[in-house]
Amino acid sequence: MDGYKFALTLHILAVMALFIGAGLVVVALGGARRAKTVASLREWAAMGAVVNRLLPLFGLVALAPAIYMVQDRWGWKTQWVNAAFTALIVALALAPVLIQPRLRALTRAADAAADGPVPAVLRRLTFDPLLWLGVQTLTTLMTGIVVLMTFKPDGAASGIVIVCAALLGVLATAPAFSRYKRFQTDAPSARVSA
Repeated sequence: MDGYKFALTLHILAVMALFIGAGLVVVALGGARRAKTVASLREWAAMGAVVNRLLPLFGLVALAPAIYMVQDRWGWKTQWVNAAFTALIVALALAPVLIQPRLRALTRAADAAADGPVPAVLRRLTFDPLLWLGVQTLTTLMTGIVVLMTFKPDGAASGIVIVCAALLGVLATAPAFSRYKRFQTDAPSARVSA
């Protein structure tokens, strides 16, 4: 097997792991948001936090063969490559910078809460719009990267694909902002701490 095909296979497997991981984080957040009990919310939040910690690792595994393939075939002056590389770095930064601190605050609050129905302060953390912004934008940026890898557009089209992907992530977060505001009066002291 030649090096390019091996790198491509490893890259595709790592990208699949990224999508599965991001999907599991979204499912975990949805489960935490719908949880009826603190015990259930704890389980969902813990799952999301564990999987989210793996996302940067999956990203690095995807990045290493991508760098090899760029150097072997495409070159760094290829616009779709630069747009995809930039989007991957931004997407991977979302996990430890925006998502993980909020998931950590959610898991700590769930661990500290007494068993029983989910209190409003804890429920509000499940609607944190910045948490949802991070997860939604991570997912849409990765989708944009796949579009770039598939169609390999030249020029400004590469940037437009990534900007549209990021905007879709922001737009997908709009419901989280309204839900979060709804809990503002019920739980004014709920704050996210890193």
